[in-house]
Amino acid sequence: VAIMLNRALAAPQEIRHSEVVPGRVLQVLLPAKAGHPLRRRPVNMISVYQYARSSEQQEVYDRRERIWAALNRVTAAVPRRHLLLVGGDMNCPVSQAEGLVGQGTLQPAVIAQDAPALMDWLRVHS
Repeated sequence: VAIMLNRALAAPQEIRHSEVVPGRVLQVLLPAKAGHPLRRRPVNMISVYQYARSSEQQEVYDRRERIWAALNRVTAAVPRRHLLLVGGDMNCPVSQAEGLVGQGTLQPAVIAQDAPALMDWLRVHS
């Protein structure tokens, strides 16, 4: 996972980061900066790369559950006053949910056992 920032947004010494799950979940924090139009409040960015569902074996879902749990923990710890940006490859479909997900979603032929985990995360942290 990676998060790229333009130097106009923050100088390297201002950026704080944490590898929540190395190679899978990265958190970057830009503290608030008076006078900066985009940083009137702290900006918290989270990048996620969920394991692909390569099979229906339980060990695959166990690895994926560790990522969902880490994503929930790190998101829950972000103060409400921060601007929160989350992006990445969740390797999981979403379903239509009023106020969260619109009608233009594609559904795979086989729905993953853990598909509700992403929707639950959206509901809890939106």
